[in-house]
Amino acid sequence: MKVQANVVQGSGAPSVIELEAPSLDDARFQAVRQGYTVLSCRAVGLGLGELLSRPSSPGARIDIGVFIEQLRDLLVAGLSVIEALDALRRGATGQSARVIEQLERELRNGKTLSNALTQQPVFPPLLVALVRSSELTSDLPQTLARFLEHERRVAEVRHRLVSASIYPLLLMGVGSLVLIFLFFYVMPRFARIFEGMSGELPWSARLMVAWSHVIGQHGTIVFVLLAAFAVGLALMAATPALRSRVLGAVLAWAPLHDRLRTYFLARWYRATGMLVAGGIPLPEALGLSNSLLPLALRPAG
Repeated sequence: MKVQANVVQGSGAPSVIELEAPSLDDARFQAVRQGYTVLSCRAVGLGLGELLSRPSSPGARIDIGVFIEQLRDLLVAGLSVIEALDALRRGATGQSARVIEQLERELRNGKTLSNALTQQPVFPPLLVALVRSSELTSDLPQTLARFLEHERRVAEVRHRLVSASIYPLLLMGVGSLVLIFLFFYVMPRFARIFEGMSGELPWSARLMVAWSHVIGQHGTIVFVLLAAFAVGLALMAATPALRSRVLGAVLAWAPLHDRLRTYFLARWYRATGMLVAGGIPLPEALGLSNSLLPLALRPAG
């Protein structure tokens, strides 16, 4: 993708350069190798996958990772928090501009950054807790860097899980479509051939004939039941309590139990360690990081 970077070289004036890089981090590394100090980076040319996955409307939600990364870079360059937010607001559009403007207004009214972030539901509780701890230790850029590293690791693990799941899910989807085609189109037509045959039919042929009769007489009911099953799956995916029960059942399944438990607990340990290292007392850190655990593991946490 094409990345536009605001940079400074030596004691010269700030300038804008364009780089070709697969990510913002790679673009920043290229600029540093060329002797620049990077103030901020933003993507100006996206690949097809990014265009499909990123909302295109101007009212799209703020990208938390990009916002925190740009804020950290501006703070490292020597700007104050209010100055950094003002610079980011000028280059933002839609909801992003409104959120940054509200943060800037809260800071100018005397509130701390953590309190201002709390007023915006788009920011995760972990980020708010880390920023609150940095206000006691005066290391906001380092805190934001730790949050970005945490998010990078979580995204990497999530990407690996999704990549590993695509092939079996694709096989299950194609296999299900093939089975539906066989059950509702092919088998009833083959059953007509068996009905015209004389003599004792094997059990498989008798079963096929019986199924064709069910489809012929109660096809509507069968399709309604299948639709109800699909709706039930959708409701299960949309209901947190049902999702928790399903996840609990998956966690109890021996082949996946250890791996999923290790993934969720590693994420929980890392978040708790970040909060404690940032100066938050352990009881409060545990309360904040417990939200990262699924409901099935929270009693054990």
